[in-house]
Amino acid sequence: MIELKNIDKYYNIGTVNEICLFKDFNLKIQNGDFVSVIGSNGSGKTSMLNLICGSLQPEKGSISLGGEDITKQKEFVRQRKIGRVYQDPAMGTCPSMTILENMSLADNKGRAYGLGLGTNKKRISHYREMLSQLGLGLEDMMGTKVGALSGGQRQAMALLMTTMTPIEFLILDEHTAALD
Repeated sequence: MIELKNIDKYYNIGTVNEICLFKDFNLKIQNGDFVSVIGSNGSGKTSMLNLICGSLQPEKGSISLGGEDITKQKEFVRQRKIGRVYQDPAMGTCPSMTILENMSLADNKGRAYGLGLGTNKKRISHYREMLSQLGLGLEDMMGTKVGALSGGQRQAMALLMTTMTPIEFLILDEHTAALD
């Protein structure tokens, strides 16, 4: 369950441009629920997701995940339980790294890193098999830098990478914007 309790979120605090986005906002999403949030541009949809994922902090209130208060928890810690695909295909992948390196990075999410190699050669065939299911030919482009891919290819790959490791919640922010 995800729960936002009594959330206050302001932008540009103390300036003439101060905006109150949320005031005593509450939301409870039960395990297994599928929720769509609809609203106009600037209504706070992505800001709400940023609060849940930890890239924004509320001025007041609490955020809990599975009964655990995660309000002060760092974003990278939350990512062990929350998978996210952004509306911008440039987010969620590393453009200067190859497809293989991106897949390896996603495969190791939440694990401790040492000074060894970042890619496990034994997993390459597994990555190829996963990528082939997308039907985009990415499995034959493992050495290609992700920045050279189309927006749709990157977005499909980001969704795959997000779901490679076990997560409790999947957050999709206009994830089909770049897809045909």
